[in-house]
Amino acid sequence: MSLSARPGPFEMEPSRTAVIVVDMQNDFASEGGAFARGGRDVSLIRSVIAPTSRVLAAARAAGMAVVYLRSEWRPDLSDLGAPDAKFWGVMRRAGIGEPVTGPEGQASRIFIRDTWNTEIVQELTPEPSDVVVAKRRFSGFHATELDAILRGLGIRSLVFTGCTTSVCVESTLRDAMHYDYRCLLLEDCTAERIGHGLARSNHEASLLVIERVFGWVSDSSALLAALAAAAPGGGAAAAPQDPASVVRAFDAACNSRDLEAVMAFFADDAVVTQRPPPPDGGVYRGKDHVRRWFAPQLAGFHVDSQDHRTSGETVAWTATLSADVLRRSGISHPVEARAEAVVRAGKIVSFAVTNPSSTAAAEAQAAGARS
Repeated sequence: MSLSARPGPFEMEPSRTAVIVVDMQNDFASEGGAFARGGRDVSLIRSVIAPTSRVLAAARAAGMAVVYLRSEWRPDLSDLGAPDAKFWGVMRRAGIGEPVTGPEGQASRIFIRDTWNTEIVQELTPEPSDVVVAKRRFSGFHATELDAILRGLGIRSLVFTGCTTSVCVESTLRDAMHYDYRCLLLEDCTAERIGHGLARSNHEASLLVIERVFGWVSDSSALLAALAAAAPGGGAAAAPQDPASVVRAFDAACNSRDLEAVMAFFADDAVVTQRPPPPDGGVYRGKDHVRRWFAPQLAGFHVDSQDHRTSGETVAWTATLSADVLRRSGISHPVEARAEAVVRAGKIVSFAVTNPSSTAAAEAQAAGARS
């Protein structure tokens, strides 16, 4: 299989290729993590979640391996290294080991294993078949089992996603090249905040040195197109089919504020229901009507998925919805809502959001009126 890349086409065999997801964990990509607590804007890193989610879904469907790298250390920091080493100082400035409170009130610690801080972001939650490798330096190959795992799987080519481009991603990719892996970096699935906004950013500098020396550079669209062309049936899109995977990819598209990516998940005759209903009735039938419902409010749309429960074609979960989504129902603050989707053949045919508190209030008001 060949896909368009720089400096020339990248040849890969899906069964011998792994997608590497570098450090897409709460400490780097979520509010409350190390980066955000240190005053760093995590929106740039979060912007790669949606394209990465699409790549992972297509890669799994094509039989490619998926390997997550996660920066994490022991609670006593005995694996951090020598106190007078540069790396120790870098991690200390990042707050490693500091106690924090997670988003649900749970005790956590910055960069410490088995805590909320080092979990992979919700939108990219690993599947049971995926591999997760803990790393304790910038490179995923340094003193880890990564090379042994990849060789055991028969992997020869690696597709890189994650953060940050110029530090952990590039460090891992350089070592992979030294181990004779063929490396492809997807430029829209990686992010780097250092130098962002300058005439030439560190992200762009990494892309240049990678395509000149260490590997190839492409983007998610090129990879998805190549996988689709190679799929049985010649051009059928390699997309998730099982309901839970579809919903996770849908959530990522919502959070990316990408209307076209969101609409791609809906069937042509899809129905969206909003409860309690706004003045227009709250039922939106057909893709065009659904698009009109999403379009004016997507900029404020946020779905923080939790507790997915799947029964056949139906997936139910708890979601945090922003105020903009529910303002037409008279709700002026973010709420936790119940969400439910029915998925058939990889498409959402029915999607409903319910705000329990406002529904209860409406029912109480109606009961009072009847009495």
